[in-house]
Amino acid sequence: MTRSRQSLWAGLGGMPAILAAIVLCSAGAFHVYAVKPAEQRLAAVERSIEKRAPKPDVQSARITPRSELADKLGQFYAFFDGELSYVDWLARFYDVAERSGVAVQRVDYRTVEPAGIPLVLHEVSVPIIADYAKVRAFSEGVLNAIPIASLDQITFRRQRSNHPDVEAALLFSFYLPKK
Repeated sequence: MTRSRQSLWAGLGGMPAILAAIVLCSAGAFHVYAVKPAEQRLAAVERSIEKRAPKPDVQSARITPRSELADKLGQFYAFFDGELSYVDWLARFYDVAERSGVAVQRVDYRTVEPAGIPLVLHEVSVPIIADYAKVRAFSEGVLNAIPIASLDQITFRRQRSNHPDVEAALLFSFYLPKK
């Protein structure tokens, strides 16, 4: 190259400037030929969906009366008002543990009375050491045998990766009516 061409290249920034110009032109072409048509197709699909979607009819919307809501809420709370006591549910809890092959060494109990609802929350925390299948069978068994129970928390820990047993801590809640 001659000296004048070299100075021209240097004035423009050389090869990096040329590559940047090529990338910039390619990006512009991609935007015009790929992105814009895709945006137009998307807008067309959105418009067709809006046309097909049913418009909510505010005039025919039914507002549920307070009395009906109170009845439904009463039916919901009646589900928890069974003939079994907390001690009966705990007996089922221990029965499930025995059938699952889980040895329950210690159980912590706590009672909470949330404000504003007619239920008492009995928390049952149980740490167990067993293989994963037994822990799972136990937790599923409790939830199937005790319809007023929920599994609120479960944590697993394994001492060694090749050990079959896990240390699991389970927290169940039993919901019973306030007496």
